Amino acid sequence: MAVASLVSVVIPCYNAEKYIAATLQSVLQQTHPAVEVLVVDDGSKDASAKIVADIARAESRVRLHSKPNSGVADSRNVGINLAQGEYIAFLDADDLFEPENLARKVVYLEQHPAIGLVHSAEERFQSETNQTVEIIQGKGGRVLPLLLEMSTTVVHSPSSVVVRRSVLDEAGHFDTKLSTSADWEMWVRLARCTEFGYLPETLVRYRIHGQQMHNNIPLMERDMLYAFTKLHQEGTYFPSEAYYRQCLANLYLILAACYRGDMHDNARFLRFLAKSVSTDVRPLWRRLRRSDSAA
Repeated sequence: MAVASLVSVVIPCYNAEKYIAATLQSVLQQTHPAVEVLVVDDGSKDASAKIVADIARAESRVRLHSKPNSGVADSRNVGINLAQGEYIAFLDADDLFEPENLARKVVYLEQHPAIGLVHSAEERFQSETNQTVEIIQGKGGRVLPLLLEMSTTVVHSPSSVVVRRSVLDEAGHFDTKLSTSADWEMWVRLARCTEFGYLPETLVRYRIHGQQMHNNIPLMERDMLYAFTKLHQEGTYFPSEAYYRQCLANLYLILAACYRGDMHDNARFLRFLAKSVSTDVRPLWRRLRRSDSAA
């Protein structure tokens, strides 16, 4: 009988005492038989580390690494460096795996040796009520243009991803200068190396609550502008400078919409709308045509 491939589940943890026990339980209940769990506590000020340490004493598959606060990207990198598995799975400290999550994704990767990453649909649910808000789908195949153009959801969150360690090492680990956009920038670099696999089954539950850093639009602005500049300098936006400008103009439109819709900041909305139009007017025209078609 073949020995099951080891999956290392990397969980960055910061002040997650409300959720971390349930998150760990969802990993320990996986049907895949070979799992190690690496919780990297990022200087939590609550009881997160103690909860994990108590679980680790009773469950040998769980390991806790505590360090001073340095951000989620560095925490994931620490976990990657500690991992011993052929496959790396990411899980945020407030999200949950369905029992078949790792088994289904390992089987997929072993059946598709040319694909380096697989992810799945996710259920977004309200933390307080446990009620489903929506099911988020993703995309597979050659997804680099979709990521660069930000035209659709490719990977909703790191919690749905299982990646080959070899491909992750080829692409490079998370950029520690980034926070909210570190995962998007990582998917871009991975998409330069490999096609993505996608499973439409809902295998991950993504918890919605008020403390999530993705609600910080100014931080997202800083991150995305840095990431776009970095990737541009690396030659990622092919085949031309015009393509980069189209992608950048679309980013400006997204930021404009976020500032208006999430923060009701009309000054920043108008500033980014103007930047988008002056960079390349085509993304705005495409959106306006879609709106007219839907009306």
